[in-house]
Amino acid sequence: MTDIRKVPAAAGARWLMAGFTVWRSAPLRLGQLGMLFGLVVMLGVTLSALNPALGIVLQLLILFAVPVMMGGLIWAVREAEHGRLPRPGHLLEGTRNGRMPHLMLAVLPYFLAGIVLGLLQLLLVGQEGVQRWLDVQQELQQLSQSGQQVSQERLYELAATLPVYRTLLWMAISVLTTLAVALMLALMLPQVMFEQRNGWQALAASLRAGLANLPAMVVLYASVLVSLVALNIAAFVVLLVVSLILGPALGLVLILMLYTGTLLPVLAGAVYAAWKDLFAVPELPTAGSPAPARQDVFEA
Repeated sequence: MTDIRKVPAAAGARWLMAGFTVWRSAPLRLGQLGMLFGLVVMLGVTLSALNPALGIVLQLLILFAVPVMMGGLIWAVREAEHGRLPRPGHLLEGTRNGRMPHLMLAVLPYFLAGIVLGLLQLLLVGQEGVQRWLDVQQELQQLSQSGQQVSQERLYELAATLPVYRTLLWMAISVLTTLAVALMLALMLPQVMFEQRNGWQALAASLRAGLANLPAMVVLYASVLVSLVALNIAAFVVLLVVSLILGPALGLVLILMLYTGTLLPVLAGAVYAAWKDLFAVPELPTAGSPAPARQDVFEA
């Protein structure tokens, strides 16, 4: 069984700062990889919108490509940390040494969680209950738009017709399920990339590490949210200025490229730092040398 370290809650913020530090060590190179990552996703989304017939296929391809490219970006982060130059080809590192099918398993928890929560919603709330929530929401919106004041008695009458407790139970289960999925995926990719661990083992080990260090993971997610708010404000201000010069459409594309060129490498660096901190990291292969093969990883 994988050795998992116990770290203080403050480690979550330290991981994010480590992500910023490694990005600053090679901002152009890592930014280039982040922008290329974002460009591939944007291109797929655009093509799926232009060609609805291929839309579902393209969206599925993007969905499976994202963890593979993110694994490659984490690989590039390690290269930068070791003083080597990240290269665009590193985004494809997840396709080598049989890693790709294990990386693509990162999509599975989303599907399973969606199916389970959908079934639970039908069992706990039911179609009639969901429709009743929609009807009450529509009625309240109509009263608000008409300027009428909703009496307290009327609110009680509407609430009495709603499956409140069953809905709250479903919402609580949804929150716990979302947390479990987030913990399963948080540290999965570096295990597959660097330890040659198979996807199922990586998901289980990531969940164990996340639960054992839940305060640190919560601090990490909270720090990421705060950073996102600050980055969004800065991006909005820059977008206004750039749009006046280059036009709204080109300005939006440019800002999205700069956004992904900053955000994605920083997140990859934070995940890499968390993996090193929580796991008993083995001796890593040097650049250009193949990773040691394992029986649970299929060679390409």
